[in-house]
Amino acid sequence: MCGIFGIVAARDATYTDGFLRRSLTILASESQSRGKDSSGLVFYNEDAETYHVIKGALKLSDLLRSRSVKLQLQRSLAAYTAERPQVPFVAIG
Repeated sequence: MCGIFGIVAARDATYTDGFLRRSLTILASESQSRGKDSSGLVFYNEDAETYHVIKGALKLSDLLRSRSVKLQLQRSLAAYTAERPQVPFVAIG
């Protein structure tokens, strides 16, 4: 059975990128036992009205270390912190 988790930081929230990064890592770690065969993350880009989906047949901890996740997470966090209060941060696993 799968484990589903997510973070939504509203446009006017004042979370730091470090807090959001740690929160996503903790949630992923806690849900990893629920989906050992495959994993995935979705990042929402409100400006472009797009979803960036990253998935694979690997453990979530391995997916989090992948280049594509690191790059997309950095982009999402940069947009959230740089353009506040314009852009929310949304990540779902």
